[in-house]
Amino acid sequence: MKHGFCKVSAAAPAIRVADPLHNAREMLTLARAQAEAGVALLVFPELSLVGYTAGDLLLSDSLLAASEEALAYLVKETADLPILLLVGAPVRHLGRLYNAAVCLCRGRVLGAVPKTRLCDYGEFAESRYFSAPPKKTLTVSVAGQKAPLGTSLLFVCEEYPTLRVAAEICEDLFAAAPPSAAHAAAGATVVGCLCASPEFAGQRSRRRQAVCAHSAAAEVIYVLANSSLGESTTDAVFAGGHLVAEVGKVVAEQAPFDPAPLSATVDTAYVSHLRLKKNQSGAEDYTTVPFSLSLPEEVALPALSPLPFVEEAGEEDILLLQAHALATRVGHTRSRSLLLGLSGGLDSALAALVCAKAADLAGLSRKSVYAVGMPCFGTTRRTAANGRALAESLGLSYEIISVKEAVEQHFRDIGQDADRYDVVYENCQARERTQVLMDLANKRGGLVVGTGDLSELALGFATYGGDQMSMYGVNASVPKTLMRHILAKEAKAAETKNPLLCRTLLDIVDTPISPELLPTDGKSVTQSTEQIVGHYDLHDFFLWHMLKRGAAADKLYRMACHAFAGVYEPAYIEATLGTFLRRFVTQQFKRSAMPDGPKVTSLSLSPRAGFRMPSDASLSAFLPKEDTK
Repeated sequence: MKHGFCKVSAAAPAIRVADPLHNAREMLTLARAQAEAGVALLVFPELSLVGYTAGDLLLSDSLLAASEEALAYLVKETADLPILLLVGAPVRHLGRLYNAAVCLCRGRVLGAVPKTRLCDYGEFAESRYFSAPPKKTLTVSVAGQKAPLGTSLLFVCEEYPTLRVAAEICEDLFAAAPPSAAHAAAGATVVGCLCASPEFAGQRSRRRQAVCAHSAAAEVIYVLANSSLGESTTDAVFAGGHLVAEVGKVVAEQAPFDPAPLSATVDTAYVSHLRLKKNQSGAEDYTTVPFSLSLPEEVALPALSPLPFVEEAGEEDILLLQAHALATRVGHTRSRSLLLGLSGGLDSALAALVCAKAADLAGLSRKSVYAVGMPCFGTTRRTAANGRALAESLGLSYEIISVKEAVEQHFRDIGQDADRYDVVYENCQARERTQVLMDLANKRGGLVVGTGDLSELALGFATYGGDQMSMYGVNASVPKTLMRHILAKEAKAAETKNPLLCRTLLDIVDTPISPELLPTDGKSVTQSTEQIVGHYDLHDFFLWHMLKRGAAADKLYRMACHAFAGVYEPAYIEATLGTFLRRFVTQQFKRSAMPDGPKVTSLSLSPRAGFRMPSDASLSAFLPKEDTK
């Protein structure tokens, strides 16, 4: 269970109603196969030991005695299996009968969780047979063993503390306040739901929506096992349709009437990180039951998107969010114009689109948006032409102010050798451009709109006091990978209505990323950002999984090798990860002084409402161990 990844399964045995021993043997076969496959948790459907549709037979002493014997048989026969089982079975205690999820592991009955919300509508009549759960946890006899019975049980793995399992049963899922919410607050990372939900029009979609909603709200992994073949069809049809969801996202789903178990790899460390992040404390009224498992160290990782920011954004109109934020700031400051440096690169292109839309929203003419091209030593004809074409296609004011002579004069003022291409040579250009924009903004009663993006902020790939500074940074939470996606989407939307905009945006997306600070002949780019720091798709992948999932260096490396298999060699991924971690930790001082900017994705590095860290933190805890020697 390295890095918190483990396999979970849901399975419906081909049962015979009112034949507990047959059903137990079917469960045993499934349990052995799933244990052999390295599964940590196997969830069976509601009352699957006897059959949910047993009706008044559930009140028969003969059936209940047979159920207890079959459960004892299952406990004994699974004693050598390294797997946690949630079995649906009736449990008797002091004249009461409970519809329970019985938790078994290595020959032990760990506990029984009774159903909270009994179902008494339509074809259901559960109160006819079952009692409501006790208000306090009881000690009862289950399969010949003493075990706790109650709704507040948490089963915690001793070897893998991020594997913390709780249970709820069918109708509990559809409650406005399901038990899973309390389980999560108590520290559960995985909730097993034992279900007997019949199939009819719309029900499968309703189950999926409920699982996703509660999994997202409680921030848990949710494993639902639903009754299938063998249940009586007298009044209902049961079709299975097991589900596994992780924090609101379905990671596996079974087709109706598919007899095969449903398995998925989930990340319990991710859910545990969310608990830590939100400072959730465990509920004092929960009973923690420990269990022991020896699980495979390595499990096959789930499919991982190499572009998590793009996947997360989906169809969200990020550009519109940015524009509304900027329009609101224009209104507050009563600005008469917007100023931005338009280089013809990705960042300034997106900022130009935002400014154009914000001007429309704020009731300003697009001509009050001043796009300024500021060529210097490394400017290429391609980017300069794209900057001009973009401004023209959007209807912005465009002007060119060369900063070359001003920078050369500054070199003389500070005694910088103009033929020495060092950090001074580069940063002088960035700071001169910022000065021009700031002074123009003062002159025209406007705001300097920053173009720097989330990827650059994470790496600190910006000049302090130069492009790091503005009056409002509209791209502050938009990474490079998402930026490319947005521009390509806008290009497609403009294909017929604004062909110039379409062509320009597509060429900008296709242009190699470069700061354009070293001398060039005007044709070829002499600097490639991704050759300097590594490819941005890797950096954005590292950033998302480190801040969203709390992944450490070795986990980031493993996940990236999986997500980018066949794209980058492991050695390159390792080197780029080292660059990312070093720059992320050491460049905080630039983020500590960053201007206001809207949070339009789920991540922000703003020191005010995003990521807070000191500027002089040590690297040792973040780098892979061999790098700290």
